[in-house]
Amino acid sequence: MQVLTNTIQAFMRVTSTWKEVFFKAATDLFWILAPIGLVWRGGQILLRGEGLTEALAEFVRFSIFLGFYWWLLQNGVAMATDILNSLKSLAEKASDTDGINPTNIINLGFTTFNQVIDLYYLNVSFTNIGTDLMLFACILFAAIFACLCAAVAIRFLLSILVVWFLMYAGIFILGFGSLSWTSDMAINYFRKVFSASMRVVAIILITGVFKTIIETINNTLSATTTQPNVIGNLSDILELLVTALMMYLLVKIIPEELSSLAKGILRLDTHQSDPANAYANALMQQQLYASGSSGGGGSSRAATEAATRHAQQLAASMMAHNDAASRAEERAARISYPKSERPKPPPTTSSSSHYIHGVDFANLKYPNPNAPPPSND
Repeated sequence: MQVLTNTIQAFMRVTSTWKEVFFKAATDLFWILAPIGLVWRGGQILLRGEGLTEALAEFVRFSIFLGFYWWLLQNGVAMATDILNSLKSLAEKASDTDGINPTNIINLGFTTFNQVIDLYYLNVSFTNIGTDLMLFACILFAAIFACLCAAVAIRFLLSILVVWFLMYAGIFILGFGSLSWTSDMAINYFRKVFSASMRVVAIILITGVFKTIIETINNTLSATTTQPNVIGNLSDILELLVTALMMYLLVKIIPEELSSLAKGILRLDTHQSDPANAYANALMQQQLYASGSSGGGGSSRAATEAATRHAQQLAASMMAHNDAASRAEERAARISYPKSERPKPPPTTSSSSHYIHGVDFANLKYPNPNAPPPSND
C-alpha cells in the first residue's frame, strides 16, 4: 500500500516550501527585538551609574549572546533535521531493522489478511456449518489484525509529521532568541523537536520488535489451499491478533513516556514543599477528622465547612506571603547597592521551631466546631 508513502513524500515537498517564509519572518523579528534588548541593557547601565569598563563588558556579553542565537536561527532547521535523522538511525540500528517506516507496517497487516483470504475464502462450502464458522472467524480476526496494523502505521506517520511541523513551522520561534526575556522560547524549539523525535524512536523500537514476531507467526501459517488446517491456523491468527493489539497499546503508551524524558527536569512546586503550606494542609486534615468524628448532622457538616475554609485561607495567605518575600528578595538582588547600604532580606525563620515565615503556628487556634459557618455576604 503506497498511500502512506505518497503522503510522506507530498508532505515533505509542501513543508520544504515553508522554510523560506518562516525563516524570513523569524529574521525580521530577530532584528526588531535585538535593538530593544540593547537599549534596555544600556539603560540599566546608565541608571546604575557604572563606568565605561562595565559598559564595554556588557556590550561584549550582549554581542556573544546575540551571535549565538543568530547562529541558532541560521542553522535551526539543519540541526533539527540532524536530530531526527540521527535518532531514527540509532533506533533502527538498535532494533536491527533497515529503513522501517509506516508503509512496512501497514503492508504487513494487509499481506497477512490477503494470505488468509486466499487460504479460506475459496474453501467455504456452506455445507459444514462448524467449519464454515471457523473459516469466517479466521477471516474476521485477520481483518481486525490488519486494522490494528493500519492504526499503528497511521500513528507512526502522525509522529513523523508532528516533527516536520515543529521543524518548519516552528522556525519563527527562533526569532525570539535576540531578547533575553524570550530567549527560552528559542531553546524550547530544539527541546520540542527532540521530544517529538523520541516518540518516533519509541515507535521504531516497538514496531521493529513486533515486526519480527509477526513475520515468524506468518511463516507458520499453512500454505495449503486445498485442505487447510483450520484449527491450527485459527490459533496462529489469534496469536497474530493478540500481538497486534499489544503493539498498538504499547505504541500509545511508550512514546509519550519516552518523550517526557526529553522535556527537562520538572521543577518542584515550592508551595508544596513550604512548611507553612504543609502545616496548613495538616491542620485542615486534623480539623476535618475531628469534626467528622464528633457525630453526624448539620452541626458536624457546618464545622467541617468552617474548618475547611479556615485552613484554605491560611494556606492561601502563607503562599501569598512566600511569593511576596521571594519577589522582594529578587528585586533587592537586582539593585546594585553599596555594600554598607545593601538591605538584608527579611528572615524566614527564627530561633523558635514553631515560628515560620512570620507566623506563630504554636498560637494558632482551631475554629470552634460548634460555631455556625461564616456568611458569604
